[in-house]
Amino acid sequence: MGHTQSMLFDASASGDVREVRRLIVEQGADVSAADGQGWTALHTACSNGRVLVAIELIQSGGAKVYCVDNNGLTPLHYACWNGYGDVAGVLLDAGADVDARGNVSGITPLHLASTYGHWGTVELLLDRGADVRARTDKGNTALHNASRLGHRRVAAALLQRRLGREGDGGTTREDGLIDARNKVGDTPMHAASKAGEKEMAAFLFRRGADMHARNDAGETPFQTAAASGVGIVGGELRGAAASAAAPLFLLGTKVDGEEPIDVTPLLDLHMTEEVEEETAPTAFSTGASAIAASS
Repeated sequence: MGHTQSMLFDASASGDVREVRRLIVEQGADVSAADGQGWTALHTACSNGRVLVAIELIQSGGAKVYCVDNNGLTPLHYACWNGYGDVAGVLLDAGADVDARGNVSGITPLHLASTYGHWGTVELLLDRGADVRARTDKGNTALHNASRLGHRRVAAALLQRRLGREGDGGTTREDGLIDARNKVGDTPMHAASKAGEKEMAAFLFRRGADMHARNDAGETPFQTAAASGVGIVGGELRGAAASAAAPLFLLGTKVDGEEPIDVTPLLDLHMTEEVEEETAPTAFSTGASAIAASS
């Protein structure tokens, strides 16, 4: 990559719109040029949340919003990974594919935004028609990813939009999304249980998730939690804090013939419907860890 192109990448990363414009107009910088990872200047700008640079690259430089890096990830993937909803909006307005799939694991922008808890960006993608049922190569939906990481606000958005309602009453089991199975048969409830996400498990339970569903290994969510060391053994709670694991005991009726204890009081105390604030965006320089976490 030549000196002018390196300068364009640096200006795009730092958000220097004037320098970007100068390099394009006066120096003839090629906005479509890619580095060794397949990144263009637009990838760099979007990954760093530089919305004005993204606009400049698209409008003045003619940057293509559908360009992909070596992992098959578009600038929209990176904007959504880092929670830059304003940048994502610019890309979508310019014709970016809201359901673009990475060629390594099949992740979409919605998978990335859901994995990293960017609720506002998830809402934007859903408003723009993102497929809430899209699956990675491992069969995971965005709800699987949100459940594994404990992002209840994202999960609520995914479920509410799928049902076409804004309220949170009633059951969603008939819709199928809440009990969708990946390629090993795990449902979002399995994903939450395996990760020890008690509040998420409670949230899914209240939304109508099937706590008796069995994956391809024949395990219910409770048994998955127990195998991961976050369940109940011998009628007692694992871990130092009983309250941290107790809600997971509701995820099954019996394990090895043992009757579950009554955790109804704990439900009122720990299984709240409150959801977390949207996480702060974090800039990344490569798609490798995003693919691993979101697939």
